Amino acid sequence: MPFTAVLSGNPSPATPPPTPGTDPADFQDYFGLYEVPGGVPGVVDVSSTGRVVNRSSASCPPGTIGDPGDPNADPPVGPNFEATCKPITDRHQSAGQGRQNQLAYYSNYGPRIDIAGPGGARKFNLPNFDRGGTEGFPYVSDDLTNAWEDFNITSNWATQIPCFFLSSASGFHDGQCYSTIQGTSMAAPHVAASLALVASAHPSLRKHPAALLSRLEAHANTGVHNATRALSATDTSPGDLTGLPCPTGYCHLEGPTISDGDAYGAGLVNVASP
Repeated sequence: MPFTAVLSGNPSPATPPPTPGTDPADFQDYFGLYEVPGGVPGVVDVSSTGRVVNRSSASCPPGTIGDPGDPNADPPVGPNFEATCKPITDRHQSAGQGRQNQLAYYSNYGPRIDIAGPGGARKFNLPNFDRGGTEGFPYVSDDLTNAWEDFNITSNWATQIPCFFLSSASGFHDGQCYSTIQGTSMAAPHVAASLALVASAHPSLRKHPAALLSRLEAHANTGVHNATRALSATDTSPGDLTGLPCPTGYCHLEGPTISDGDAYGAGLVNVASP
Protein backbone atom coordinates (compact mmCIF):
# COMPACT_ATOMS: atom_id res chain seq x y z
CA MET A 1 0.00 0.00 0.00
CA PRO A 2 1.15 3.63 -0.28
CA PHE A 3 3.97 3.95 2.23
CA THR A 4 6.18 6.55 3.80
CA ALA A 5 9.22 5.60 5.85
CA VAL A 6 11.92 7.47 7.74
CA LEU A 7 15.43 6.32 6.97
CA SER A 8 18.88 7.17 8.21
CA GLY A 9 21.22 7.26 5.25
CA ASN A 10 20.55 6.38 1.63
CA PRO A 11 19.17 3.06 0.39
CA SER A 12 21.57 0.90 -1.55
CA PRO A 13 20.66 -1.23 -4.57
CA ALA A 14 20.57 -4.89 -3.64
CA THR A 15 22.67 -7.59 -5.27
CA PRO A 16 20.57 -10.76 -5.47
CA PRO A 17 22.06 -13.97 -4.05
CA PRO A 18 23.61 -16.48 -6.43
CA THR A 19 21.14 -17.78 -9.00
CA PRO A 20 19.56 -21.06 -7.81
CA GLY A 21 20.02 -22.73 -11.21
CA THR A 22 21.56 -22.28 -14.62
CA ASP A 23 19.48 -24.58 -16.79
CA PRO A 24 16.94 -22.73 -19.00
CA ALA A 25 14.22 -24.97 -17.58
CA ASP A 26 14.79 -23.31 -14.20
CA PHE A 27 13.60 -20.02 -15.67
CA GLN A 28 10.52 -21.10 -17.60
CA ASP A 29 8.42 -18.01 -18.32
CA TYR A 30 4.77 -18.96 -18.01
CA PHE A 31 3.52 -15.54 -19.08
CA GLY A 32 0.86 -15.98 -21.72
CA LEU A 33 0.52 -19.73 -21.19
CA TYR A 34 -2.41 -19.34 -18.81
CA GLU A 35 -5.50 -17.21 -19.23
CA VAL A 36 -7.83 -16.13 -16.44
CA PRO A 37 -11.26 -15.01 -17.63
CA GLY A 38 -12.52 -11.60 -16.63
CA GLY A 39 -16.06 -10.34 -16.89
CA VAL A 40 -17.72 -13.72 -16.33
CA PRO A 41 -19.75 -14.90 -13.34
CA GLY A 42 -17.61 -15.96 -10.41
CA VAL A 43 -14.66 -13.77 -11.35
CA VAL A 44 -13.99 -10.62 -9.31
CA ASP A 45 -12.72 -7.84 -11.56
CA VAL A 46 -10.49 -5.33 -9.79
CA SER A 47 -9.43 -1.91 -11.06
CA SER A 48 -6.38 -0.09 -9.73
CA THR A 49 -5.94 3.32 -8.13
CA GLY A 50 -2.92 5.54 -7.48
CA ARG A 51 -1.85 7.27 -4.31
CA VAL A 52 -2.12 10.89 -5.38
CA VAL A 53 -1.86 12.86 -8.62
CA ASN A 54 0.98 15.34 -8.26
CA ARG A 55 0.66 18.79 -9.77
CA SER A 56 2.62 20.10 -12.72
CA SER A 57 5.01 22.99 -12.18
CA ALA A 58 5.61 26.38 -13.76
CA SER A 59 9.34 25.98 -13.13
CA CYS A 60 11.30 22.73 -13.32
CA PRO A 61 14.99 22.80 -12.35
CA PRO A 62 17.48 21.28 -14.81
CA GLY A 63 17.68 17.51 -14.62
CA THR A 64 14.22 17.00 -13.13
CA ILE A 65 12.09 16.45 -16.23
CA GLY A 66 13.60 13.21 -17.48
CA ASP A 67 15.59 12.60 -20.64
CA PRO A 68 14.58 10.56 -23.70
CA GLY A 69 18.24 9.73 -24.32
CA ASP A 70 20.15 9.65 -27.59
CA PRO A 71 21.00 6.24 -29.04
CA ASN A 72 23.04 7.96 -31.77
CA ALA A 73 25.39 9.68 -29.33
CA ASP A 74 28.92 8.43 -28.83
CA PRO A 75 28.68 6.68 -26.48
CA PRO A 76 24.88 6.14 -26.69
CA VAL A 77 22.81 7.81 -23.98
CA GLY A 78 19.94 5.75 -22.58
CA PRO A 79 16.58 7.19 -21.50
CA ASN A 80 15.96 8.49 -18.00
CA PHE A 81 12.25 8.23 -17.22
CA GLU A 82 12.53 9.32 -13.58
CA ALA A 83 10.94 12.73 -14.00
CA THR A 84 10.39 14.43 -10.66
CA CYS A 85 8.87 17.57 -12.20
CA LYS A 86 6.34 17.97 -15.04
CA PRO A 87 6.18 21.37 -16.79
CA ILE A 88 2.80 23.00 -17.20
CA THR A 89 3.96 23.75 -20.73
CA ASP A 90 3.68 20.07 -21.68
CA ARG A 91 0.78 19.50 -24.04
CA HIS A 92 -0.57 16.55 -22.06
CA GLN A 93 -1.49 17.12 -18.43
CA SER A 94 -2.78 14.68 -15.84
CA ALA A 95 -6.40 14.97 -14.76
CA GLY A 96 -7.37 15.24 -11.12
CA GLN A 97 -4.19 16.97 -10.00
CA GLY A 98 -3.96 17.05 -6.21
CA ARG A 99 -6.54 14.27 -5.81
CA GLN A 100 -6.03 10.94 -4.12
CA ASN A 101 -7.27 7.48 -5.16
CA GLN A 102 -7.70 8.27 -8.83
CA LEU A 103 -8.04 5.45 -11.35
CA ALA A 104 -4.51 4.53 -12.40
CA TYR A 105 -3.70 5.49 -15.97
CA TYR A 106 -2.94 1.87 -16.93
CA SER A 107 -6.02 0.29 -15.33
CA ASN A 108 -8.93 -1.31 -17.11
CA TYR A 109 -12.34 0.11 -16.27
CA GLY A 110 -15.97 -0.32 -17.21
CA PRO A 111 -19.35 -1.60 -15.99
CA ARG A 112 -17.94 -5.05 -15.14
CA ILE A 113 -15.51 -3.73 -12.49
CA ASP A 114 -16.54 -5.08 -9.08
CA ILE A 115 -14.25 -3.10 -6.78
CA ALA A 116 -11.05 -1.04 -6.86
CA GLY A 117 -7.82 -1.63 -4.97
CA PRO A 118 -4.64 0.42 -4.41
CA GLY A 119 -2.10 -0.48 -7.08
CA GLY A 120 -0.03 2.70 -7.32
CA ALA A 121 0.92 4.78 -10.34
CA ARG A 122 3.74 6.94 -11.55
CA LYS A 123 4.05 10.33 -9.88
CA PHE A 124 1.85 12.26 -12.33
CA ASN A 125 -0.53 9.37 -13.14
CA LEU A 126 0.66 9.41 -16.73
CA PRO A 127 2.79 6.92 -18.69
CA ASN A 128 6.45 7.64 -19.49
CA PHE A 129 5.30 8.64 -22.98
CA ASP A 130 3.90 11.83 -21.45
CA ARG A 131 6.51 12.38 -18.75
CA GLY A 132 4.69 10.32 -16.16
CA GLY A 133 7.17 10.82 -13.35
CA THR A 134 8.96 8.49 -11.00
CA GLU A 135 8.01 5.53 -8.84
CA GLY A 136 9.41 7.56 -5.95
CA PHE A 137 11.32 6.06 -3.04
CA PRO A 138 13.70 4.26 -3.13
CA TYR A 139 14.42 4.96 -6.81
CA VAL A 140 14.73 8.70 -6.21
CA SER A 141 14.95 10.79 -3.05
CA ASP A 142 13.66 14.13 -4.39
CA ASP A 143 10.46 13.67 -2.39
CA LEU A 144 12.26 12.09 0.54
CA THR A 145 10.66 8.72 1.30
CA ASN A 146 7.36 9.13 -0.56
CA ALA A 147 6.47 6.18 -2.75
CA TRP A 148 3.91 6.71 -5.51
CA GLU A 149 3.56 3.00 -6.19
CA ASP A 150 3.18 -0.06 -3.96
CA PHE A 151 6.13 -0.44 -1.60
CA ASN A 152 6.92 -3.77 0.03
CA ILE A 153 9.29 -6.71 0.30
CA THR A 154 9.86 -8.52 -2.98
CA SER A 155 11.69 -11.70 -3.87
CA ASN A 156 15.44 -11.76 -3.41
CA TRP A 157 15.51 -13.89 -6.56
CA ALA A 158 13.66 -11.35 -8.71
CA THR A 159 15.37 -10.88 -12.07
CA GLN A 160 13.16 -8.17 -13.61
CA ILE A 161 12.33 -5.95 -10.63
CA PRO A 162 15.14 -3.85 -9.09
CA CYS A 163 15.18 -4.11 -5.33
CA PHE A 164 16.98 -2.44 -2.45
CA PHE A 165 18.43 -3.42 0.93
CA LEU A 166 17.40 -0.90 3.60
CA SER A 167 18.71 -0.19 7.07
CA SER A 168 17.31 -2.44 9.78
CA ALA A 169 17.83 0.46 12.18
CA SER A 170 14.96 2.18 10.39
CA GLY A 171 12.59 -0.73 10.90
CA PHE A 172 13.33 -2.77 7.79
CA HIS A 173 14.34 -6.43 7.70
CA ASP A 174 17.99 -7.31 7.14
CA GLY A 175 18.76 -9.19 3.96
CA GLN A 176 15.34 -8.55 2.40
CA CYS A 177 14.80 -6.89 -0.98
CA TYR A 178 12.37 -3.96 -1.02
CA SER A 179 10.94 -2.45 -4.16
CA THR A 180 8.32 -0.03 -5.44
CA ILE A 181 6.13 -1.25 -8.30
CA GLN A 182 2.67 -0.60 -9.73
CA GLY A 183 -0.10 -2.50 -11.43
CA THR A 184 -3.43 -4.25 -11.26
CA SER A 185 -1.20 -7.12 -10.14
CA MET A 186 -0.78 -5.10 -6.94
CA ALA A 187 -4.45 -4.06 -6.63
CA ALA A 188 -5.91 -7.56 -7.01
CA PRO A 189 -3.88 -9.04 -4.09
CA HIS A 190 -5.06 -6.20 -1.86
CA VAL A 191 -8.64 -7.19 -2.62
CA ALA A 192 -7.90 -10.90 -2.17
CA ALA A 193 -6.30 -10.20 1.21
CA SER A 194 -9.28 -8.06 2.19
CA LEU A 195 -11.62 -10.94 1.39
CA ALA A 196 -9.46 -13.16 3.59
CA LEU A 197 -9.87 -10.68 6.45
CA VAL A 198 -13.63 -10.71 5.97
CA ALA A 199 -13.62 -14.52 6.11
CA SER A 200 -11.48 -14.39 9.25
CA ALA A 201 -13.83 -11.95 10.99
CA HIS A 202 -17.03 -13.68 9.86
CA PRO A 203 -16.72 -17.48 9.91
CA SER A 204 -20.31 -17.90 8.73
CA LEU A 205 -19.36 -16.37 5.36
CA ARG A 206 -16.59 -18.86 4.68
CA LYS A 207 -17.16 -21.10 1.66
CA HIS A 208 -19.70 -18.55 0.41
CA PRO A 209 -17.78 -16.43 -2.14
CA ALA A 210 -20.77 -14.33 -3.18
CA ALA A 211 -21.54 -13.44 0.43
CA LEU A 212 -17.92 -12.55 1.12
CA LEU A 213 -17.80 -10.28 -1.90
CA SER A 214 -21.15 -8.69 -1.02
CA ARG A 215 -19.90 -7.75 2.44
CA LEU A 216 -16.65 -6.37 1.04
CA GLU A 217 -18.56 -4.29 -1.52
CA ALA A 218 -21.03 -3.08 1.11
CA HIS A 219 -18.15 -1.67 3.18
CA ALA A 220 -16.20 -0.20 0.25
CA ASN A 221 -15.31 3.49 0.26
CA THR A 222 -17.83 5.22 -1.99
CA GLY A 223 -16.48 8.70 -1.26
CA VAL A 224 -13.96 8.45 -4.11
CA HIS A 225 -14.52 10.45 -7.28
CA ASN A 226 -12.54 9.87 -10.44
CA ALA A 227 -11.10 12.45 -12.83
CA THR A 228 -8.84 10.14 -14.88
CA ARG A 229 -9.67 10.30 -18.57
CA ALA A 230 -9.84 7.62 -21.22
CA LEU A 231 -7.40 7.36 -24.12
CA SER A 232 -8.07 9.69 -27.00
CA ALA A 233 -8.70 8.24 -30.46
CA THR A 234 -8.00 11.57 -32.15
CA ASP A 235 -4.93 13.00 -30.39
CA THR A 236 -2.03 11.88 -32.58
CA SER A 237 0.57 14.26 -31.15
CA PRO A 238 3.96 12.87 -30.06
CA GLY A 239 4.89 11.99 -26.50
CA ASP A 240 5.90 14.81 -24.16
CA LEU A 241 9.03 13.02 -22.92
CA THR A 242 10.00 10.53 -25.60
CA GLY A 243 8.87 12.48 -28.64
CA LEU A 244 7.76 9.18 -30.16
CA PRO A 245 4.99 9.46 -32.77
CA CYS A 246 1.37 8.49 -32.17
CA PRO A 247 0.14 7.89 -35.73
CA THR A 248 -3.05 5.99 -34.88
CA GLY A 249 -4.14 7.71 -31.67
CA TYR A 250 -4.83 5.99 -28.35
CA CYS A 251 -1.57 7.25 -26.83
CA HIS A 252 -2.77 10.10 -24.57
CA LEU A 253 -5.34 10.32 -21.78
CA GLU A 254 -7.25 13.13 -23.46
CA GLY A 255 -10.58 11.34 -23.90
CA PRO A 256 -13.76 11.63 -21.79
CA THR A 257 -13.61 11.38 -18.00
CA ILE A 258 -14.28 7.84 -16.76
CA SER A 259 -17.33 7.68 -14.50
CA ASP A 260 -17.04 6.71 -10.84
CA GLY A 261 -18.99 3.49 -11.44
CA ASP A 262 -16.75 2.42 -14.31
CA ALA A 263 -13.62 3.39 -12.37
CA TYR A 264 -14.35 1.89 -8.95
CA GLY A 265 -17.30 -0.48 -9.25
CA ALA A 266 -18.75 -0.69 -5.73
CA GLY A 267 -15.97 1.59 -4.46
CA LEU A 268 -12.41 1.47 -3.14
CA VAL A 269 -11.70 -1.55 -0.96
CA ASN A 270 -11.82 -0.69 2.76
CA VAL A 271 -10.71 -3.06 5.51
CA ALA A 272 -11.23 -0.69 8.43
CA SER A 273 -14.37 -2.66 9.32
CA PRO A 274 -14.16 -6.07 7.64
